[in-house]
Amino acid sequence: MRCGAGCSIRSVTLGVVGEQTGSAELFREASTALRTSLEGRDRLREAPAWALTQLNLGTSLRLYAEKAGDTNAMAEAIVAYRAALSIPLPEEHAEIRTRAQAPLEEVTSPRPAPPPA
Repeated sequence: MRCGAGCSIRSVTLGVVGEQTGSAELFREASTALRTSLEGRDRLREAPAWALTQLNLGTSLRLYAEKAGDTNAMAEAIVAYRAALSIPLPEEHAEIRTRAQAPLEEVTSPRPAPPPA
């Protein structure tokens, strides 16, 4: 079953309300809706939409992981960002690559060690 635009609208709404309220649960729900919208979608035939959905999935998972302290969700966010970057996109959709690359670098770059206690 393919959810289509309904899942996208739902996931965006959940993400916006999640940002406004700080609710980790809403980001988790947005992630579920985005995963559902990917079901049955052909990543090559629908490359820009597929990559954008992966980008949004990565963002929802990252925000959930940051709020809930869930390292598994952060690992899933990294996978989603990498998936968004893995597909060739026409030049008119290059911004999707840029929007996926920046948060991927942020969450995968080494953090400085905390000062000794």
